[in-house]
Amino acid sequence: VVKSIANNNRAITVKTDDGLIAVIHIGTKFSNVADLSSTVLKVAVNDRIEAGQIICVTDIEKAAADGRDLTLLMIISNYDCLKSFSVNYGRVDSVNVPAAVYDL
Repeated sequence: VVKSIANNNRAITVKTDDGLIAVIHIGTKFSNVADLSSTVLKVAVNDRIEAGQIICVTDIEKAAADGRDLTLLMIISNYDCLKSFSVNYGRVDSVNVPAAVYDL
């Protein structure tokens, strides 16, 4: 479930049914760009999202031209409850490939 959206719609906090809380942050540098339309959210607060669902779409060329950093951060706020955690690094071209896999 999407719990909050902050930082000019670039920080999306989600809580899984099993209690994991993650913040997904899109980009780390915004320069002085007033137009942040290169990233469009596809979710809202209280939306229930499913594995593989698209939560935002970014025009990578426009974002890079605007001087934005293209790093995607995933921050686990209650990591102490994890037994294991692994990340799929690099570009993911399929909604069937998870960004990360964990066990509580």
